[in-house]
Amino acid sequence: MKNLVMLALLVALAMLVVKAMEMMKEWEGLPEAEVRARLERKLAPYVPPEQLTEILDGVVTKMRQRGKLGDAGPAEA
Repeated sequence: MKNLVMLALLVALAMLVVKAMEMMKEWEGLPEAEVRARLERKLAPYVPPEQLTEILDGVVTKMRQRGKLGDAGPAEA
């Protein structure tokens, strides 16, 4: 019985990792404007506007450093 529970937890963990990787791929290659728009739609109801700007800037900066942003003209300020 204990082995079955451990196996179930292992499978659940593996599924979570796969799902997270799929979600990351979904954002890869998006232009900066699209990344900012998507994040703003998701976070705006929960985060104050001044903090939202900080979060958006941080995410875009990290994505740019990792080479995950697509090309779409000049960056928004």
